[in-house]
Amino acid sequence: LISTKTNLARLQEDIGKTLEKISSREKYLNSQLEGPLTEYKQLSQLLAQTREQYKSVSGGVTERSRLLSQITDDLDSVKSEMEERGTSMTDGSPLVNIRK
Repeated sequence: LISTKTNLARLQEDIGKTLEKISSREKYLNSQLEGPLTEYKQLSQLLAQTREQYKSVSGGVTERSRLLSQITDDLDSVKSEMEERGTSMTDGSPLVNIRK
């Protein structure tokens, strides 16, 4: 019984020392990593903001590209119509038909 108490007391002491070492190392690591972790958090937030800005800007570009395509199609249509009108205005065949 006495030897068991002695063994348990020694085990308790060893466990206490080990816990102190672990606690000490944990504090050391926390102090060493505090700066890089703070920087990581800031960069992570900046990345999220940048991604959000990119999404909003790319959406605007997509909309403008669609609008440009539509305007280009309209312009081509108007050019084609003007070309047809110009051709019919310079065409002398209706005058030749009237003279006959």
